[in-house]
Amino acid sequence: MIPGAPLTAADLKRHADFGIPPELLAPLARRVTDREARDALRVTHSGDLAGVLYARVDPVTGQARGYRVRRDHPEVEQGKERDKYLSSVDRPVLFLAPGVGPLLSDPSVAAVIVEAEKSALALTAAATRSNRQVLALATGGCWGWRGRIGKMTTADGARVDETGILPDFDRIAWRGRDAVILFDANAATNPKVQKARRALARELGDRGARVRLGEVPSDDGVNGPDDLIAQRGDAAVWAVIDAARSAQPASAADVLRLAGLEDLTGLSVADLETPLRALKDGLQGADSIRRRIVRELLTQRLKAAKISGAAALADTALCEAAIEDAPFLTDDAPWPEPVDGARLLDQLVATVTQYVVVPQPAAQAIALWIVLTYCHGSVNLLPLLLITSPTKRCGKTKTVEVVSGLACRALPASNITAAALYRAIDRFRPTLILDEGDTFINDDPELRGVINAGHTRHTACVIRCERVGDDHEPTPFSTWCPKLVAMIGLPKDTVIDRSIMIKLERKAPGERVEPLRADTAPMMFSDLRRQIRRWADDHAEGLRAADPAVPGGLHDRAADNARPLLAIADAAGGDWPARARQAIVALAGHEADDEPSAEALLADLHAIFEDEAAGLDRLSTAQVTELLVGLDSKRWATFNPNTGKPLTQNQVARLLRRFNVRPSKQRIGGKPVNCYLRADLAPVWARYTTPSQIGTPEHANESGPESTIADRNAVANRSDLRSSVSPMNPASVPVFRPDDPSAESETDDQWLNLE
Repeated sequence: MIPGAPLTAADLKRHADFGIPPELLAPLARRVTDREARDALRVTHSGDLAGVLYARVDPVTGQARGYRVRRDHPEVEQGKERDKYLSSVDRPVLFLAPGVGPLLSDPSVAAVIVEAEKSALALTAAATRSNRQVLALATGGCWGWRGRIGKMTTADGARVDETGILPDFDRIAWRGRDAVILFDANAATNPKVQKARRALARELGDRGARVRLGEVPSDDGVNGPDDLIAQRGDAAVWAVIDAARSAQPASAADVLRLAGLEDLTGLSVADLETPLRALKDGLQGADSIRRRIVRELLTQRLKAAKISGAAALADTALCEAAIEDAPFLTDDAPWPEPVDGARLLDQLVATVTQYVVVPQPAAQAIALWIVLTYCHGSVNLLPLLLITSPTKRCGKTKTVEVVSGLACRALPASNITAAALYRAIDRFRPTLILDEGDTFINDDPELRGVINAGHTRHTACVIRCERVGDDHEPTPFSTWCPKLVAMIGLPKDTVIDRSIMIKLERKAPGERVEPLRADTAPMMFSDLRRQIRRWADDHAEGLRAADPAVPGGLHDRAADNARPLLAIADAAGGDWPARARQAIVALAGHEADDEPSAEALLADLHAIFEDEAAGLDRLSTAQVTELLVGLDSKRWATFNPNTGKPLTQNQVARLLRRFNVRPSKQRIGGKPVNCYLRADLAPVWARYTTPSQIGTPEHANESGPESTIADRNAVANRSDLRSSVSPMNPASVPVFRPDDPSAESETDDQWLNLE
């Protein structure tokens, strides 16, 4: 029988704060006096030993095999508690929670090794609440897993204590078992703890375990895993465990041996794929020295086996440049089982809406784009994800944090130059997350050019002169990677045209979302990322061959942007093919609000000539500007964002100049004035304009050949053979300079004698 009295209400409350229920404590924890503690531990100590006594109970027989006390009043030296825990002088044993006996022989259950009993109990309780199985065991300190295990005779015949790993480890089936060493937070900074952790990892690795090292975040009030659960909840500790990095074997040669690359004799290139993938997984968490030595050894063995391209193959397997230069960019191991795509997308939508107030179509588009970040090797076009808000505190940064936690190899940046952008993409192959875009993107045309260049695979390259020795050589840099841009307001038209646009608004009263810490998001979303990775790997070939049907009514670029997302939805199945198309159409329905200014003006000018100036062949520049500003529900009355002033004649001229339309001197009422001619505008309307009524846009007229504007309304699935700019030939569409028409320039328009 365990000595002492039942735990007090205060004791139970303290344990409850860590999620440990009374029923888990009852078989092994008691409150003891100083005398009872001394009798149980059989130690001599000058201080008061009263506190909570934890019994080391055999998980099979239920018998107590040793004790450890957590003292109420440990001594304090230099502000630190000393001898807070004391253990019995008997042979040391592991602390195992009640009921874990059947798990000792089941290697499919992950083991988590912690230091304190309270941490093991907190993990066991969290596993029950989370419907997970975990074998939690406590060592009683970073070196508590090693101790006196018997007596041995030395060479001179003396009998001395023999030390080694505790015999309890022999009772656990380690081969093939995942084992996470989750010592207290000081493992990140304390060399003694780090040494103990490495030694334990080596012991467990020799027994066949897949050992990983978890890092408890060193925050205020957090020391062990039990504190993490108390401060942040169960999800936080599972995120740490799931994100634990692989422990490294003793040598680089052992790394290759464990990956199956010790002897390559007779192997073909095809035979190497599986062991090379195992090598990549086994090197997670390795430092640059280990990676370099492994690379050299692997290259030597590949060359000895007469494998062509040995060095390049070794570099690819190790992802050397990306991981060595950016250790924060790591690829998650794929989920071990096939993943249901529709259910995965549902879960992504639920995750997004858990933290951000966003309409369902937008959440669905975000979910599809997140999956796309894992599939960019299977598509030829990557739409930007453009997150916009009218002002601050609309959830923009929170949306960025959620996407960053879920996307493949997310690389966040709140400012970047064009040179850094293409170098980062070429070296790291990330998902680039550009926040605060309003502070730098619109003012940097070179940066926008690099962003736009990465829209399609065949144009995703910039060439710069790089210094090589004393010369400068033209060097290509890839710009091909998924990109998210988040900003207040809107970017230039060319960026909008290449984007899936998500508009955020400030939360209304009564709308609630859960808080999310940016530093914990990558750990919390680890399982989801691994599931996306598995789904993307399984569907890579199908996505390469996909040619999804696109809803009608989208302009060419919008249809191109939608195709990779629709291909993912079709491959996912369920109701996602229909939901994705509805979301794309719903988001496109808002594009009219942000239609590129030049095309919007062209369309409104067509409506004016058809309605206000029917029968007239010309309008003065003053009349054109006045009529545009007078349109209801249009942007022209407050076109200049900084001042809120209306569109000017100079700005009209600059926008129309993109289409090579310029005013000419004509007589109106006997007086020569600058005018826009219907004859000059008609060919441009035929190419670019979807006519609309004044006020609200009108859908394209698809009623048939009897329509007088049918040729000007060609949709994506029709070909206007009379137009050199056919909807079926988007490659021939001219690219106009992304000028800022709201920035007036007297010099540019000196040739205009505007009245």
